[in-house]
Amino acid sequence: MKQSGFSNVRLIGVGKAGIWAQFAAAVAETPLSLEADLKGFAGNDADFVDNFFVPGIQRAGGLKAAKMLAPSVSNP
Repeated sequence: MKQSGFSNVRLIGVGKAGIWAQFAAAVAETPLSLEADLKGFAGNDADFVDNFFVPGIQRAGGLKAAKMLAPSVSNP
């Protein structure tokens, strides 16, 4: 479904929602700006198990791939 009537979509993820926002932005079909709070989330196996458990996510590229697909405004 195509959203109409909106431009300059902004996705903000704070706290534990930061990693969810990062991956949502990575697969979003609509262009958006992302502000994701990833403080404390280094992208290691333990981080994914505790905060964003998706089997095979590391094999698919993990956090590095998500950042390449959707660069965040607040995280370099």
